Amino acid sequence: MKVRKTVVGGHYYVRSTNKELVKKATLGGVVPELMKYLLAKGIVDAVITVKSGPTPLGGKPVFITKPKEVDEVAGSVSYAPINLAKLLRDYVRPGEKVAVTVKPCEERAVKYLVDTGKLRREDVFLIGLNCGGLFNPFLLTEALRKREVNVGEVKDIRFEKDHLEVALKDGSIFKVRYMKDAISKGYRPACLRCLNHVPTYSDVACGYWGLLPGYEGYTYTIPLTAWGAEILNRMIDDGVLEAVEVPPEGKSLRREVVSFINFVAEISREAQFKELDKSNIEEMLSRCIMCLECWHACPIRSEKEVLVWREETSPVIWQISTVTYMYDKCIECGSCEDVCPVNIPFALLVQRIKALRDRLGV
Repeated sequence: MKVRKTVVGGHYYVRSTNKELVKKATLGGVVPELMKYLLAKGIVDAVITVKSGPTPLGGKPVFITKPKEVDEVAGSVSYAPINLAKLLRDYVRPGEKVAVTVKPCEERAVKYLVDTGKLRREDVFLIGLNCGGLFNPFLLTEALRKREVNVGEVKDIRFEKDHLEVALKDGSIFKVRYMKDAISKGYRPACLRCLNHVPTYSDVACGYWGLLPGYEGYTYTIPLTAWGAEILNRMIDDGVLEAVEVPPEGKSLRREVVSFINFVAEISREAQFKELDKSNIEEMLSRCIMCLECWHACPIRSEKEVLVWREETSPVIWQISTVTYMYDKCIECGSCEDVCPVNIPFALLVQRIKALRDRLGV
């Protein structure tokens, strides 16, 4: 039965009433419809989101100011890391209202920016996306090559209850078992050990985990704030969206998917911790060349901080400060690890220290 009013924390299958948009969009068209509506009604001045490249690894960030431009990004997916929170921090002017699509780690970066006064929460409408993990383009390409699959033929990668489904452009699909297949080597280490896969701070959370047969053309949608519920209700009233309540079986399926991904992540996290414990940390840190790439990539560090630390610290102080400064701030996105030319896993070091202190209760 269709619902006329959503409530905070409610679970809904939602889709756009625009059949062409639903056909083009990855799911029920809720995310692009939200962006179009917010722009058209003047609720936000701009939208920051991702536009697909020729493959799911080729996405790029885009800054949209006109509703009709949203149609160009409908259906976009990207399984390579794109740091939208950093763009929000560096390029949005004070007082400018924006909507931005965020993964859980980017969502935590936005929260940090709000908590530290660098951003006003009321100026940002957050569209949270479920995230089962992203891929290192080079590793994934190699893993697919071993299966005699060209990465250019990949159309989509879906995270199911106990496996991955890789959809090719010719319509074929092959399943990949987690942890038991070479494709797992394509995962970014930070994503493999991530324990946060669903939005909690956004205004609206969107995804497909929990879609039951017969509801494939919908978006699993949860309003997380009063603002998010209000916007969804306005869109339903205006006939832009239609929604039905998620049956108990759908909620259960969603929990199973999230639980399984967390189970795999716990195993990976412990494995990475054990490998780190066996490493020569002194030798690892001695490789640091103070290129500052890690801090430039970090979504919560300012360029001013980067310049000050570069000018006033020694290599040893730099390494110590990187870990200690980030201890209570790190959002675990792994951006620093992506760009480090000498492969120092600073985010993993921070997480290992956190885990030890949590275990010791100190």
